[in-house]
Amino acid sequence: MHKAVVLGSNYYIALSVFRSLKEHGVHTVAADYDFSTCYAHVSNACDESTLVRDYKIDEEGFIDDLIQYASTQSLKPVLFPCADPYVELIDRYYTRLAEVFLLTYNTPGLATQVLDKSTVDALALKYNLRIPATFHQNDPELATKVAEVGYPFVMKGAISSEFVKNFRVKLFVINNEQQLQKYLSMAKEKHVDVIIQQMIPGFDDHMYTYDAYVNLKGEVIAATSCQKLRQYPINYGASVYTKHEYVDELHSIGAPFLSAIGWNGFAEIEFKKHSKTGEFYMIEVNVRTTNLNELLRKVGINFPYLAYSEALGLPVEGQIVTKTQPYVFWYMYEDGLAILGYLKTKQLKLNDIFKTLHLKKVESIFAWNDLRPFMRFKVLILKKIFKSIKRRLSL
Repeated sequence: MHKAVVLGSNYYIALSVFRSLKEHGVHTVAADYDFSTCYAHVSNACDESTLVRDYKIDEEGFIDDLIQYASTQSLKPVLFPCADPYVELIDRYYTRLAEVFLLTYNTPGLATQVLDKSTVDALALKYNLRIPATFHQNDPELATKVAEVGYPFVMKGAISSEFVKNFRVKLFVINNEQQLQKYLSMAKEKHVDVIIQQMIPGFDDHMYTYDAYVNLKGEVIAATSCQKLRQYPINYGASVYTKHEYVDELHSIGAPFLSAIGWNGFAEIEFKKHSKTGEFYMIEVNVRTTNLNELLRKVGINFPYLAYSEALGLPVEGQIVTKTQPYVFWYMYEDGLAILGYLKTKQLKLNDIFKTLHLKKVESIFAWNDLRPFMRFKVLILKKIFKSIKRRLSL
């Protein structure tokens, strides 16, 4: 059997990939550089672990370790990246990796282009998707253009992972020119490429995702959509409480876009619905397994197995899930933090929270038939809390 090598066992996305593939009997392998900080690999859906070097310290060594592992296998493994930096690495070393791995997309270079906010915005404009007014940091008329559109704006990394790595937040909110100049100076000092993007009005529940799989013929064979209810960090973070909500308009605009740009494999387009006009604006595109994968599997689409099957050359059949189902993705730990944040800033009241609790929850980590990842996650969180307390007491 072709094994599945999964990158990123320190997060629940990898755990969901393990479970999705094990559902079909696939032999799964966790590849990571520090299993002491991971919890996905202890799942009974993970069959094997292999240690690789830390890509942040030794990129070439990391690739060499992956290639070394794959070279010892009788059949080429399928490689699954579960975070954006892994996608970028695969794109950079695509030719070398393709010699010993089966990869889940066949368009080298396009993945990085889609991840980069500047280049994906150009693609969106080319194919008539609405995007917020967006400017690059080097635009000589930046301040004037931003003022003409009107504050607030947000500053993001052209490559999100680089921005987060340097500033520990997903973005900066800019309310005036003084803040604009301050954050531009910070980005320049850290040598981080950034874009400045118009803030589309609307609360967090105006954020939607369109999740789809494009086969080798360029056809969207599986798709559905979801609506965020809460995210963390609040207002500009990742999904922590997101319900299944099919919106036909998202399929009508998302599917043609993915086919037109020549993408193959899984992709998730994030949209924001303008609170005044009701129009959908494309915010970003993810081309690795999404946080919401367990929810998507619950409503009937196993995206990792689709990717695995097509990588092997097997016939694949998907479905467009158009009937909204009463399920919500729930990352309990960060949703608790998000709720505290919403209540503190008075963006939500307790009654608003209670109104959303009736939905059937699909949990990110906990599963009755696979308890070890949840137990290990709790231990890791407790260690983190004790470490923080100890550090504060020593000050």
